[in-house]
Amino acid sequence: MRDFIYVSSALLSILLIVVGMLWYSKETKKQNSKPNLVVISLWTLIAIINTVTYHLLVLDYFKSSLLFIGTAVNVYVLIVIIVHKNYILLKRDILIVIAGSVFIILLLLFTNLKEVHVTMQILNTIVYIPLIWGVYDGKGKEPFGPWMIISIATIFNLITVLSHYSDYWSLIQPLRSLFLQAIVLSLIKFREFKTVSFWGCFFIDI
Repeated sequence: MRDFIYVSSALLSILLIVVGMLWYSKETKKQNSKPNLVVISLWTLIAIINTVTYHLLVLDYFKSSLLFIGTAVNVYVLIVIIVHKNYILLKRDILIVIAGSVFIILLLLFTNLKEVHVTMQILNTIVYIPLIWGVYDGKGKEPFGPWMIISIATIFNLITVLSHYSDYWSLIQPLRSLFLQAIVLSLIKFREFKTVSFWGCFFIDI
C-alpha cells in the first residue's frame, strides 16, 4: 500500500505541475497574468541548482520527479514570457534579489551539499518577496487557478516524500514551497475581495 501511495502521488504531482505551469503560460499569452521577469528568471536558475542538490541528497527519482519536471516547464514559461513581452520589471525587485544573492553566494563558498540545498531554499524564499510584494500592492498580476494546481502538485510531492521518509532534509523543499504558495494564493484572493463580489472570489474563471 505504501508503495502504491509513493508511486501514484509522484505521478499525480508530475501531471499537476505540468497542467499548472502550462495553464500559467496560457494566462500569460492571454495577458491575464503579468509575471515578474526577475522572479521567473531567478526561479529558473535556482530550480536547476535546487533540483540537482535535492536529487543528490535523496537519491530518489520519484521524490525528485516534481523538481525535474518543474524545472523543464519553468524554462518553457520563461521563454513564453520573453517571447510575448508580457512581464513587469521593477527596480526594487532587482535590488532585493541582488542583496539576497550576494548573501547566499558568500554562504555557498563555505558550505557542503546539504547546506547548499538549504541555502537554495533561502534564496528561493527571497525571490518570492518581489512576487508577493507585487501581488499585495497590485503592481503584479498572478492567476489564482494555475497557482492552486501548482500548490496541489506540491501537496502530492510532499505525500511522496512522506511515504518513503528518510530524513528531515527531504522535507524542506516541499514544505517551503507549500508555505509560500499558500501566501501567494491568499494574497490573490485578498486582491480579488477588493474588486469583485464576495461570492465571485470563490469561482475560478478557466
